[in-house]
Amino acid sequence: MCCKNLLLIGLTWLLCACASDPGVRIDQVPMYGGMDRSADPRLAAGDAQFTAQVLAEYGDPRTGSLAYVDQGFAYYAEDNLDDAMRRFNQAWLLDDSNPEVYYGFGSVLLMTAGACPAQDML
Repeated sequence: MCCKNLLLIGLTWLLCACASDPGVRIDQVPMYGGMDRSADPRLAAGDAQFTAQVLAEYGDPRTGSLAYVDQGFAYYAEDNLDDAMRRFNQAWLLDDSNPEVYYGFGSVLLMTAGACPAQDML
């Protein structure tokens, strides 16, 4: 059974040809679509303000990131995938090395975009 699952995963990976949708909001794309948020002064200022607020509340970025992941999965459980992705992006902004963020991205993508985009995060 294990070999069949691995084969299925491998075939899925090989057959995936996923295109991005230009009409999707940037906060609905994992890692904000890979854009350089520091290049836009408004985004950079907003991110700095957000980070400062989280640090004041949680003490450090890692703890804040974990809290935002928890919020993301709470939204996910309510089938509120837009807010879930928003929280996972915020968690990523706080700590891009948090593996739970990528699990969150993959979970939402599996429901919204299918297996191809989700597997890259998982």
